[in-house]
Amino acid sequence: MSKSVIIIPSRLASTRLPKKPLIKINNKSLIMHVYEKAIKSQIGEVYVATCDEEIALEVKKNGGKFIITDSKHTTGTDRVYEASKKLDLEDADFIINVQGDEPMINPLDIENLNKVSKEKNLNISTLAYNIKTKQDYENKNIVKVVTKSEISNKLTTEALNFYREINENSFKVRFIGDLSPFEKKIKDKIKIIESKSQPNTGVVVTLALNYGGRLDIISAINEILIHNKNLKSISEKDFKKYTLNKDLPDPDLLIRTGGEMRLSNFLLWDLAYTELMFVPQLWPDFDKLILENCISDYSKRIRKYGGDN
Repeated sequence: MSKSVIIIPSRLASTRLPKKPLIKINNKSLIMHVYEKAIKSQIGEVYVATCDEEIALEVKKNGGKFIITDSKHTTGTDRVYEASKKLDLEDADFIINVQGDEPMINPLDIENLNKVSKEKNLNISTLAYNIKTKQDYENKNIVKVVTKSEISNKLTTEALNFYREINENSFKVRFIGDLSPFEKKIKDKIKIIESKSQPNTGVVVTLALNYGGRLDIISAINEILIHNKNLKSISEKDFKKYTLNKDLPDPDLLIRTGGEMRLSNFLLWDLAYTELMFVPQLWPDFDKLILENCISDYSKRIRKYGGDN
């Protein structure tokens, strides 16, 4: 018979509301409100996964169960995964991740999530809903989840990433390509994303929408003609200044998925001396192990940049 276990990730290191899980609401800590709501769902055992002794003691004092996890986890999902391994839940078919800061969560919602998990055979699941307003989107206190497809009633989808906000330690987002055919609301969202991430100093994520390498080169030539009407010649370095990726170095490695062994009009100028790698897996199946293998292969190559040695 299938078994379900609820794991509640919780920690004290909140920058917005210090020691949030221990804050009292009607003489009861926030974490115990969540714990008791999880118990009321009656779907299985409940554990709090935490790296903080104070939370563990609070749960133990009130008759609850806990598991100590690593303090370096960046997401609750990572904490839940470690807890499931430490608890050796071999006979637990389904793990329900209940967020540790939802004291008003409805036990019925947890019960329904468990039913869907069993119907869809999901190993680990959590509740989420579509963001409806710009205010919620920009609210740093609301955890966002990037999903593989849109969430709708009674529909499950795969979570790709969780975040609260784009900050100085995270990524900068850029869009390249001809965006003119897109609807205004899409172009407005693109501007918002680019604007909010502009100050960031972490990884640069470039999304190519309606992009073509030939179009990039032609657009660069047109820009050169407009701004340099008397120009008779131009160097590669100066030409680069007019391309869509003028602020980025040329790629070191291009990985093409799906078994196709061609560039398909992608970054024709930028890939002149880039190492190329082609893998048979389709993009949805491209995982961490494949990436590590590609990087390992790349590290063994000798870069010549057009030279003989």
